[in-house]
Amino acid sequence: MKKAIALWLLMFANFAWCSSKTKPDYQDGVLVSFREESTGSHCSTTGNVDGKVDNDGTVSGRTTGSSNCSDTHRRLYTVRVGENTYVLHPYVSGGVMAGAMATGGISLLFVKDSVLANLLPGTPIKVRTDEHGFFVKVGKRESRYTVVSAK
Repeated sequence: MKKAIALWLLMFANFAWCSSKTKPDYQDGVLVSFREESTGSHCSTTGNVDGKVDNDGTVSGRTTGSSNCSDTHRRLYTVRVGENTYVLHPYVSGGVMAGAMATGGISLLFVKDSVLANLLPGTPIKVRTDEHGFFVKVGKRESRYTVVSAK
């Protein structure tokens, strides 16, 4: 019986603690615009070296190589919250960035889309900030962003 009461008190305390956590304080905002920005280019190079030495000690060799370059872009979103205007870029963690560098950016295709992707200007949004960064919420989905500029 004591164990049952202790378990009940523990569950009640846990429920009370969870319900007392403060919910994030969101501010109303609106998506103003979005644009693509060139960030440079990414190039990869491969090459081979073949060589041989004949019986007389003569060395001959051949090298081949090829390079492939492509432009890199990032999407920037402009949002207005009250009197402030922010230019945002979807947050990319260090692990995701390392994977992108290792795969020539291909792994970024598999990163979850930002909540602002595929939205039209004028769409209402919710915005919050905390010690972890700048967050935008649309419906039930939320994404973290890096602030590029603020006015």
